[in-house]
Amino acid sequence: MIITEKARKSFLLDSQNPLQDIIRPRNERINKYDRSYIVPIYSYRYIGIQEDEKRYLEQLRELESHLQTSCDQYLIIKDGLTSAYSNEEVDGGVAIWNQFEKWEKSKTQSYIELYQIEWDTKIQDTAVNWTIKQNLLKMVRIFEGVEKNKNESIRKNYGLSLILWINTYLHHLFPITKNSNSIPKFIFWGAIRRNEAYFFIFLSMLGCDVLYINSANDKEFSRIDSYNAYVKLMENDKKIEIIDFPKPIAEAPSFNPLPVTERKQVEKSYEELAKLSDSIVMINVYDEEQVHCGSGSGVVIDENGTIVTNYHVIENGSFFGILFENDKEEYITTTVVSKKGQKDLALLQIDHKTLPIPIKNSDNLKRGQEIVAIGSPLGLMNTISDGIIAGFRNFDDQKFIQITAPISPGSSGGALLDRYGTLIGITTGGYTKGQNLNLAIPSSEISKLLLISSFHRRRRKG
Repeated sequence: MIITEKARKSFLLDSQNPLQDIIRPRNERINKYDRSYIVPIYSYRYIGIQEDEKRYLEQLRELESHLQTSCDQYLIIKDGLTSAYSNEEVDGGVAIWNQFEKWEKSKTQSYIELYQIEWDTKIQDTAVNWTIKQNLLKMVRIFEGVEKNKNESIRKNYGLSLILWINTYLHHLFPITKNSNSIPKFIFWGAIRRNEAYFFIFLSMLGCDVLYINSANDKEFSRIDSYNAYVKLMENDKKIEIIDFPKPIAEAPSFNPLPVTERKQVEKSYEELAKLSDSIVMINVYDEEQVHCGSGSGVVIDENGTIVTNYHVIENGSFFGILFENDKEEYITTTVVSKKGQKDLALLQIDHKTLPIPIKNSDNLKRGQEIVAIGSPLGLMNTISDGIIAGFRNFDDQKFIQITAPISPGSSGGALLDRYGTLIGITTGGYTKGQNLNLAIPSSEISKLLLISSFHRRRRKG
């Protein structure tokens, strides 16, 4: 077999005004190589504001308004990349990742075998698909060179994140019909997480115009791309915090706020619920000889680093490594604040400020109520599944919530959420002989454990 497709390559252009230059058509750009497969792109981090805030917001509105009326394929990410995927989508991503791992371990590492990896990206352009496969491997190498504190689980979670985002977003940027004078554009606004920054770099290597806009700082990118090798930097002196990307002029809403008394609690979308993953952790368990002997999940429940999990997750461990999504640190702790083996609950403490998920009284739950489970089954960090409350069970004087949301080993200690994003239980296990017959410990038991913990703390201080 002979591979005839030329993989796309990017040529990074300089710009004094990325907000304007990014809308230039391809035929107005310098391309000193004069090869169709070499794409002249603008790849920039635009940090801070150049003029006053009003003019800055006008420029952003003008940019989006222009893109809306142009023939360019574009995406503007204003609230982070999605992490809400079904079990089927995750399984498909794992199957793709396993093929790449198999290729990496092969002695030949043949380009033909790499080309033949089965992956339906929904993109018709075979040259783009070939470039995706090559650049995914490049991104793994970049990740390994930058991230010093990593293990196989973190590496797999990183690769899986890229694959799922490729499956989600890229067919929008590379449609079936394409304009040869158009370059796909990907714009990311606001705070960016580690894996999102790597995905941003991946898109620039694929031949997309990429623009990261942050009016305040460049924290994650400056760490990952400290020499600006993949994404050029334009940093303005003035830094201010602007929360929301301004709406295009044509879509500016009329101002008619509801009185506070009329506002009701609104169910969150699955995308909004997925963002709570920042408060759900993976727990690596180590024995006294520092050997990794298991893993599970946990949920942050206060701002001082308190994490609730299942007792059976930690019972054979001497110390524990806590991993947050898109955080390179593994927070080591030996502090077990409280544990209750009979109720299968335990509280760990780390020396780190944390963002908690609010706990809701589980006494008012109803059968048939929609729920979402987030945990790290088989080391796949913060996998999300949904379902309903199927019933309420009692085993050996212990209350359980029976749920239909799929969970697997490693999900133990994960979060069970209602559609408002509050914690109603801790996922703990299921019936091995049944399908989607899974159990969670009600949040009322967490509240009881917190009371016991608080009592013991006050007594020690006394």
